[in-house]
Amino acid sequence: MQELSVKQKDQEFLNKIPDIIKSLKRIHEVKVKKKDKIIRQDKKQEEKQRQHNLKLVKQYFPAVLNKALLWIKACQLLRNKHRKYFDDKTYQMTHGDFYSRNILININQIKLIDFSDSVIYEPLNDVGNFLINTELMFEYDFHDTYRLLMEKLKDVFFQNYFSQPRTEEQEFKINYFILTNLIKIIAATSEENKKLSNQPSIVMEKLIRIGEEKYKYLILN
Repeated sequence: MQELSVKQKDQEFLNKIPDIIKSLKRIHEVKVKKKDKIIRQDKKQEEKQRQHNLKLVKQYFPAVLNKALLWIKACQLLRNKHRKYFDDKTYQMTHGDFYSRNILININQIKLIDFSDSVIYEPLNDVGNFLINTELMFEYDFHDTYRLLMEKLKDVFFQNYFSQPRTEEQEFKINYFILTNLIKIIAATSEENKKLSNQPSIVMEKLIRIGEEKYKYLILN
């Protein structure tokens, strides 16, 4: 799927979304039994991931640490405020790293790869991860039109993923997971650019700019 974006085949990318959603929903509908021993994401693991992200940012790109801390704290406060939205009894099988690089396509088939991060978790985390990774990709490949393109993608994505209009809870969780996955991306990018930790980074500047947009949208809505 990433290659379609690189080659600026935006309409072909959008046309693949319905089939991609079918593949994603099949994962989310998998019935997991205790004997399968699939890891269940819990608060302890979520906190461990947050601390790991902060450690990477602090070590490799300290200039953005305050932003990361602000966003993580906001996510924690909002999650506590909307605790009823995060009932782990509704958790399902998730891909864990659902985005374009892990979606292979040919004329008749869609194949998802790299299930190393699969866990029992909130399925909308996969949705948030796909949306933020796609937005970052589109921002690079379709710089002048990526916002319009993202609106088109969201329309197609949501029409196929949800059987009815999104609820306030679903809308909140999607935006929550967009920001939490962006923080994860920033942490990974910090580590990748560790040799440039004390120099300006165009990539990091873009991530921070988009992060500010997502943070403001989440806290205001």
